[in-house]
Amino acid sequence: MKSLLIALVMASPSFATDNNTVPQDLAVPMEITVGSFEEDACGVWEKVRRLIGESRLKQYGRAINQAIARQDPATAQQALNEMLQKYPEIKSKEPHAIEYHQGNINFWKKDFEGAYGQFDAIVRGLEKKYPDGVPPGGKYSESNAYFMSDVYFGRAATLLQLKKYHGAVEDLDKAIAVTPHKRAVLYVNRCRALFKLKEYAAAAEALDRAYLVTPMMVDNAPDRNYLCQVFAEKGVQAKVCAKK
Repeated sequence: MKSLLIALVMASPSFATDNNTVPQDLAVPMEITVGSFEEDACGVWEKVRRLIGESRLKQYGRAINQAIARQDPATAQQALNEMLQKYPEIKSKEPHAIEYHQGNINFWKKDFEGAYGQFDAIVRGLEKKYPDGVPPGGKYSESNAYFMSDVYFGRAATLLQLKKYHGAVEDLDKAIAVTPHKRAVLYVNRCRALFKLKEYAAAAEALDRAYLVTPMMVDNAPDRNYLCQVFAEKGVQAKVCAKK
């Protein structure tokens, strides 16, 4: 199985309320092996040329994701357009990666319908190819599973902004199920979606789970105090709210 990614990072969209973004949910850029080029290239020069191409693609990937981390969709879009202009073959060889980049860009442009379309197209493609999830044991299994989790997370983020909270919870549950390692951001946004549905006990449980994974993320969440205040008013106990 080859990698589904081209030097992508886990920089998915996230937010506290329907109108306010939360930058601390963005992950740190991470190098991922490029899987677009054939491994049986002939000759030393061909291998060197291939490595140079991979390096440049990674540079574009980093530029896009660094701009997304700054919530700067215009710069990210420019980098993506330049990459596609110089490497047009990437659009057909790595369609999921391009859709993912564009989905993140559209999200930060506040084009939530457009972002949903991008993430939904990827989800449908991945679910058709891997109806039972990414099979374990392959060279790229873990990175592909992370990618699948991120796409569910991205689609859930757009559903939250579109006030489709039940769908958001479903996608976050899928993201949690397929991620190779627990990630606090998935539980934080699950808390927010359940909170919007007024399922306060389940929301508090999700916030406590997020705290067990990454306490700092929950402590720094701008809506933490508000969530805890409402939980207290509703008679719901959240362990994280008792911590000072």
